[in-house]
Parts: sequence; structure tokens; C-alpha cells
Amino acid sequence: MERYDFIRREAANYSVRVICKVFNVSKSSYYEYIKGKTHRALTETGVSDELRRVFQEHRRRYGSRRLRAEMQANGYKIGRHGIRKLLKVQGLKAIQPRRRFAAAICSKDYSK
Repeated sequence: MERYDFIRREAANYSVRVICKVFNVSKSSYYEYIKGKTHRALTETGVSDELRRVFQEHRRRYGSRRLRAEMQANGYKIGRHGIRKLLKVQGLKAIQPRRRFAAAICSKDYSK
């Protein structure tokens, strides 16, 4: 990310807040980049592979909340929104359960 590298170089001369505003970048995303918490870092560390495995293990029924709990139980430190992002990038979507029987239909006509 060239923008973040430029901000890092110029941070000694200018305020990080001002530089981020000029480049239309949030300060929090800049500091996450500095710490190495980028999307690429998550996919390279195997979190993405483990997430896919857990998702398939539960037959595509788990959403981001359940997957977060499962991943944290397995020792991965990742939040719900990070999981949502990885699921979206990988094209994974939980299956919504279908009704087992028809919804009740009222036989009375209330339009009168």
C-alpha cells in the first residue's frame, strides 16, 4: 500500500491526522496497517484456511457470530467483522434454514 508507506515516511514531518485526511484514509486503518493487521496478513497466516475448514465442517450453517466463537475456541484471535470480511472475500455464505411446514393462513377475511 503506497499511501500507507508514504504516510509512514512523512509522519516525522507532518501530523498523521492531516496526512490521512489528505489521502482520505482513516487513522485507524493506517495504524492497523503499521501493526500488520491487514486483510492480506489475515489470509496469509492461515486464518482464512481455518475459517473455510470450520465453515465446511458445520455444513455451511454457521454465521459470523458462531464462527467467531468457534475460531476463538480454536485459539485464533479475530473479530466478527473480520470473519464477515473473509467470508465475503472467499464467497462463503451461510445457508438459511427453510420452514418445515407452511405458515398459518388465516381463513377469515378482515378486509370488510
